[in-house]
Amino acid sequence: MKLYLVRHLPTAWNVEGKLQGTQDIPILPLTEETTQKIKTNKLMLSPISFDSVHASEKKRTIQTAMEYGYSNPEISPLLNEMNFGPFEGTLKNEAIQQMGKDFLENPFQTVLSDHYRDLEKNIRSFLELHRNKNNVLVFGHGSFIRGTKCLIEHGDLMKINSFPLSNNEIVVLSF
Repeated sequence: MKLYLVRHLPTAWNVEGKLQGTQDIPILPLTEETTQKIKTNKLMLSPISFDSVHASEKKRTIQTAMEYGYSNPEISPLLNEMNFGPFEGTLKNEAIQQMGKDFLENPFQTVLSDHYRDLEKNIRSFLELHRNKNNVLVFGHGSFIRGTKCLIEHGDLMKINSFPLSNNEIVVLSF
């Protein structure tokens, strides 16, 4: 299976550097730069025949799918963003500072450990549900995409916070 994972378009909280998690925040109005990146991404995706197209329950992923021309993606709670507990709505940098080096080196040793376990369970469930498909397109969230990349490439989520992922970025993974 090939997974094409598109991180949702920017929201106000992304611009401010805040962790959104379970909050249902809409995307911002499209800028010329965002519109151009969507066009570029759509050109890359256009020759691919997708067996299924998915989005989380959050409006930011559904709105992103619609901007890409997919008005009716399959909605799955398995794709929802990770719950950031006491850090939802706070600046990501402040959360990282409070969690210290474990945030990057061992996220399962942070106050969010149960949430990372839930995320891993959701990723594994989604992959199992779709393992017999050839090409799957997902409009998702940063943690889900990073976590999926880590599981496929490393077998666990230990490096989930160690690589950047921009809004409107596509990650392609073979599973």
